[in-house]
Amino acid sequence: MKKGWLKIIPIIVLAVFIFIMTSGAFLKQPLWGDDDVIHYIKQVEGSVKENDWKNATESLKKAQHAWNKVVMRIQFNAGQDEINDISRMLERAHGHIDAKDQIGVIAEMAEFRYVWAEIGH
Repeated sequence: MKKGWLKIIPIIVLAVFIFIMTSGAFLKQPLWGDDDVIHYIKQVEGSVKENDWKNATESLKKAQHAWNKVVMRIQFNAGQDEINDISRMLERAHGHIDAKDQIGVIAEMAEFRYVWAEIGH
């Protein structure tokens, strides 16, 4: 009986690790109401296109808050470069919003969506 468990436990542990390492596409999806990163990014873009800089700032803060939640779930299966790139893009977007640079914000958000799509693939 003990020998059977000694063979099963490593298989279970390996299966759990494989699941964690390959579940990036699933784990980046919103699981709760306030972790929908893409929703907030779309709000930022919409606000910027309407020159509503106050709402753009608020939406970007919400996007960063959501990103901080999601990054905890995907940190084991996303590349560190992707994580750093997204964090940098969000910070640069703040600067573009402060400068009321519509083109800069839209460019950062487009790049954000590209890197976001690559996570988990």
